[in-house]
Amino acid sequence: MNLNEITRKFLDVEYYTGQFSGLIHIMLNSKIVNFVFSSGRIICTEAKNGQSVYKLKNNLHSFLEEKNQMVYE
Repeated sequence: MNLNEITRKFLDVEYYTGQFSGLIHIMLNSKIVNFVFSSGRIICTEAKNGQSVYKLKNNLHSFLEEKNQMVYE
């Protein structure tokens, strides 16, 4: 995933290339924080249960795919 491009297209993300290798995304209406890496790995914090993580993963994946930010090789 191209984190620079994602950062330009979406307002609710932060990306500090010199400080941290991942993009920081804070979910609206929740305290869940996602760290998205160019490899496609996502780390979720502050989720209360597995169902929250599963729902978050599906929403985030669908959102990125809809915006043509997912690359399949």
